[in-house]
Parts: sequence; structure tokens; C-alpha cells
Amino acid sequence: MPTTQRDDAPFVSVIVPVFRSAPEVLSEVLGALSRVDYPRDRREILVIDNDLEGQRELEAIVGRFHPEACYLRSPQRGAHSARNYGLLRARGEYCYFVDDDVLVDSSCMRALLSAMADGTVGAAGGKIRPLWRGGAPPEWINLFLDSTYVVRESYREVLVAAGVSNSDDRLNLGLLSLLDLGDRRLDVDDGWLYSCNLMVKTSAAVAAGGFDPDLIGPHALGDNEMGLLRRIAASGLRLRYEPTAIVTHVISASRLTMRYFARRTFNDGSCDAYIQLREGHVRGRAAVMKEAAVGLGLGMVSIVALGLRAAGREARWRRLLTNVCTHFGAAHYYLVYLISSHRRELVHQSEYLSALTSID
Repeated sequence: MPTTQRDDAPFVSVIVPVFRSAPEVLSEVLGALSRVDYPRDRREILVIDNDLEGQRELEAIVGRFHPEACYLRSPQRGAHSARNYGLLRARGEYCYFVDDDVLVDSSCMRALLSAMADGTVGAAGGKIRPLWRGGAPPEWINLFLDSTYVVRESYREVLVAAGVSNSDDRLNLGLLSLLDLGDRRLDVDDGWLYSCNLMVKTSAAVAAGGFDPDLIGPHALGDNEMGLLRRIAASGLRLRYEPTAIVTHVISASRLTMRYFARRTFNDGSCDAYIQLREGHVRGRAAVMKEAAVGLGLGMVSIVALGLRAAGREARWRRLLTNVCTHFGAAHYYLVYLISSHRRELVHQSEYLSALTSID
């Protein structure tokens, strides 16, 4: 049962972005949050709907957890815009972000607060384990379970030092937001934590400009939570992995398909291009055109390899397909950036929180 009161406990705002969520899963998510071992009077749950038309069924589900939970409608589409809106509406000293398909262990919030207790940590996250709601994962998913692919390059040394490898009970699969860096608390350098199990110091996140949104209107931007975490780290605060902060990610059958993996890796390519442009690693029209050409070229080479692999009926064609999607995602992003002045303005916008403030 949740603790009822503890005056010295910091106030925490739990922020859950939703978009046409499965009602039964959202009910499970909120039920798990309501059972968290933390004083009820020192927390709030903000459910932020970024479907501009809203969903009465979801609002009714949130209403069943009133007054602890509150349903709000984001003025902009996109999960990260919803998270930013939650940042602006939050009363907490800390904000804890979870997704609408993530079940939180009862001790998770206390574990993250403990990891941040010394005041030097700006953000912390923990383990994300799967619940295969769509049945056992297909055998081909093993092609994506190597750390060099699913964990960013800078994490190779972290994984090796921690003695971590993928196994039946320890999965690192970024395409499904699964994370397990072992059983030791670690400070990480480049912010590779997932926003479906992420606590931030509210003041630090606001000072860093919030999340770079994934969507503004119909425009896909990219970057996910990485930009925010890099800026928090650049401010001098640390980023921490806390192994005892455990959540369960409900994986539906629709995510265990090559269609989903292809779409996700296309978006990853867009994200990478966004980072290169926003941080100034690719500057000027000629450089952007070159990167677009490189992406298209690598994509075409991968298509040829894909054809050869498929002809031989080798299972690794699935991995090659995601390579194609990643290269084409980056090339597409660079090309849109070249022809759209609005996209260029959005990419180089200094921050995104003030726009939500003016809308609100």
C-alpha cells in the first residue's frame, strides 16, 4: 500500500503522455502508479493527451483516479510536446515521465529519488523490462539483440565494464525501448536513458529548454529525449542509471512486426539527421546535399545487399531492411530541410517551451 504522508518527501509530478491509447492498458498504468510506495500528498499524476480532439473514454479512465490524477490536453501534437506541457504544468520539484504502456514497480519512484539525492544528478532512469502482451517474440528479433546495434556507441565500454550482455532475462533492445545495464548504479555520459522511465529535476529540465519535440503540427523533428539529456549534462549535472528503478513495458503484437521495426528505424535516421543539423555538425547547403546523397547511396547499397540476402533466404535480410530504412530516413530529412524554410526554422529554434506557453 502507498505511504500516506511524509513531510520531508519531495513533491513529484508524474507525467504520462497519451495519444489514442488502449483504454485497458492505460487503466493498468494508472493503477500501478496509484499503488506506488510514496506519500499520496507528495505526488500528482498528469495525463497529457496530445490528440488535439481528445478522447472522452481516456478522460473517463483518468477520472476514476481523481483527485490524484488529472487529465489535460496538450495544445500541440507529439509525445514530447505533451511532456513539455507537463513540465510547464507540474508542481513537483521532480518530474517522473512514464509512457501509457509502462507499468511501474511500487518502489521505482523512491529508487530514482535516492539516485538523485546528492543534488548533483539532473536526470535518472532505470531498467525497462518487457511484457510480451502480443505473445512470445519471433525468433528473428534476436538479430537486433546485440549491444553494438541497440545501445549507442559510447555505451560499449559501459556495457563491457558492467559485464552486461543480452540473455533470456536481460535485454537491451532500443527499438522496443528495453534497457538493462546491469545491477550497479552507473553515471552515463551521453544521456542514453529512455523517457518511458525517466525522472528529472524540474528546474534543470526547464532551464535546459525541455524536450526537443518529435512533432510540431505535421512536421516530424526527431531527437527524442536525447537533446534534453545532453543539455542537462552540459549544465554540469550528472545523468544516472539506477538498476533498482524497474518498470515493465507492455509490448503489443503490432510492435513485433518488420513493419514497425522499419518505421522505427526510418525515424531513427531522421533523428540522427536532426541532431547533426541542430548541433551544427552539418552546415551549409553543400554539406546537407552531400549528407543526403550519402544516405541515399548507402540506402541503395543496402537494397542491393537485401536482394542478395533475400534470394538466399537468409534471415539477416531483416537487419538489412532496417539499415535501408535508417539511411533513407536520414536522407529524407536532409532533403526536406533543403527545400523547406519552415523545417529549417523549426530545427534551429532555440527552444520549444515558450511556444507552448504562448499557446496555453
